[in-house]
Amino acid sequence: RFAALSYCWGGNQTMQCETSTLEVFRKDIPFEKLPRTIQDAVKVCSQLGVNYIWVDALCIIQNEGNDEKILEIAKMPYIYGQASFTIMASRAKTAWEGFLQDRESFSKSDLSFLLSWQSEKGEKGSITLTEMETGHEPIDERGWTFQERLLSLRIVEFGSRQTRWTCQEPIPSITGNDKLYGLGVGEGATDGWRKIAEPNDLRQDSFNWGHCSKTPSPWGALVDIYTSRTLSFNTDRALAMSGVAERFAVLTGDEYAAGLWKRSIRDELLWRVEQNERKNRSTVYQGPSWSWFAVNSSV
Repeated sequence: RFAALSYCWGGNQTMQCETSTLEVFRKDIPFEKLPRTIQDAVKVCSQLGVNYIWVDALCIIQNEGNDEKILEIAKMPYIYGQASFTIMASRAKTAWEGFLQDRESFSKSDLSFLLSWQSEKGEKGSITLTEMETGHEPIDERGWTFQERLLSLRIVEFGSRQTRWTCQEPIPSITGNDKLYGLGVGEGATDGWRKIAEPNDLRQDSFNWGHCSKTPSPWGALVDIYTSRTLSFNTDRALAMSGVAERFAVLTGDEYAAGLWKRSIRDELLWRVEQNERKNRSTVYQGPSWSWFAVNSSV
């Protein structure tokens, strides 16, 4: 069993795996030198009895121009999909902030009302219902963490206001708030994505896309959210969505073409940017001109 970590780097990392540190890291990684977010994740694993954790900065050789890095990134669907759970450090803006520190108490304005509750054993109590939205977190601004969230079957999320357990089902949080599936991708895309995220039984005929979304395309709903996020390197625009695309292709049997899908490419070519296209078009090659890969803007 192993856990995976999803977090915000917040800039260059002083502790990361490189060709020069690989052999040293294989022997020992000093705990006290790790960024606080990674330290906190190790503590969570220890408390839950999990002996192994996958952290991108330490498990992928980070040297630029390293071919192995591309190969390891391609394994991300399997890493996050097969992990016992993903630790999501939603509240931390950087790897050095950590996420286990005390939170501010709920104010009265944050609370909605108490709902009476009774367990199957007859135990009576109450659940505090809060607003459906849990608030925007730093992790929601990062491009890479989008597919990490979607590819994970189970998530322990440490947010600014609460801790949530998500298992691709509407599970109550510690305060009783049961945000829809906890995926944060919007109602239109959620039902379709739940099937994509399953590692098994991804048959083309096993799900009817016609009933899964209020939007014209569940893929379009995902692209809307993904492109609103930021990347440290815009050249990662295709890579940071590649795991999601791979799952989509397995499910639908469709052919992926630089962010678009062959069966619906005539409609998907009608994408547009929210800001001036010339201003946001990349000066380096990120994809063909007809693909949203080629622009650094919300689509």
